[in-house]
Amino acid sequence: MILGGDEIGRTQGGNNNAYCQDNAVSWYDWADADSELCRYVSDVIAVRRDHPAFRRRQFIQGRSLHGEGAVDLAWFTPHGDEMGDEEWNQNDLKTLTIYLGGSSIEQSARGESVTDTNFLWLINGGHDPVTLTLPDEHWGTRWRVSIDSTTGEVSKPDAEVFEASAKIELIDHATVLLEHVDDE
Repeated sequence: MILGGDEIGRTQGGNNNAYCQDNAVSWYDWADADSELCRYVSDVIAVRRDHPAFRRRQFIQGRSLHGEGAVDLAWFTPHGDEMGDEEWNQNDLKTLTIYLGGSSIEQSARGESVTDTNFLWLINGGHDPVTLTLPDEHWGTRWRVSIDSTTGEVSKPDAEVFEASAKIELIDHATVLLEHVDDE
């Protein structure tokens, strides 16, 4: 959802239709680009490219797949409990955790099973910091930070690892992506 140009402050002088302009209104000024934001966006794109869990060709079901008991999608409250109708109907819902299962994504065009690791995506869309509790060990025992919007870090091998049911502080308007890691 990042518009080309946000990373370089391209305002277009208030013009909402710069496509009809062939002048400085619509040109990119690469000399003033925010190189850190460009790097971060490039790294996030690479995570999406490298993980089929984020590039599904079929709709997510949110239930057991292929009789395996593997779930492709689940939603959790800030307390780490699966969301129900009551939570979905809250008018002030601004924080949640999304589980993206990678164990049984789909079949390729050749009929091969496409798999990936599991992910937890923590989102705080509110104006205040929150403490999120990770789901219990049924969903995964250990989770490594893959993307952290608060630090701009992406896929560091020495990133922090959290155990199931751990509490994580998330500042306002932030997101953190956790990747499941095998027990070491």
